[in-house]
Amino acid sequence: MDNDGKGDTNAMLLSCTQPQGYVSTAGDTCPTDANKGEPGNCGCGNTEASCLDCANIPNGTAFFDNCSICVGGTTGNTACVSTATVNGTSADIKVIPQPFDVNTSIRLENLGNIQSITIFNASVALVQTFNNLDTQEITLGENLASGLYSVIIQTENGIVVTKIIKK
Repeated sequence: MDNDGKGDTNAMLLSCTQPQGYVSTAGDTCPTDANKGEPGNCGCGNTEASCLDCANIPNGTAFFDNCSICVGGTTGNTACVSTATVNGTSADIKVIPQPFDVNTSIRLENLGNIQSITIFNASVALVQTFNNLDTQEITLGENLASGLYSVIIQTENGIVVTKIIKK
């Protein structure tokens, strides 16, 4: 009997160690986690901060984009637009979503059409090349492993570089 109001009051066990199933506090639903008496949002064995997304939502889906802005989930924010300057002309590169699970889209504005794309991994090894595209937008990433990639985009007006992250 451990005086928690549970169990058989006629059964008593004297022991220097806690018997199996012992719960020191009645109603403790996380008996193996000394820091929690109930699972909360993140479960037993996890701090409540461990499952927060960047918008402080438990188990949320918001994330930091390439511009270090918390986007997605409940934020109402969309991924940033990376702006480059090529020959003095402003060029917008939209990479959405970022980071991505399966694939991401790269769209150019004010820079002409994408002619080719070359993707390098973080070790600067060539991963993929796409040629003869002639488009303002491309969806890619389906065949990429998780990681950080540099994307070199060749247009009829110049070359721009952006980064993509696959979760």
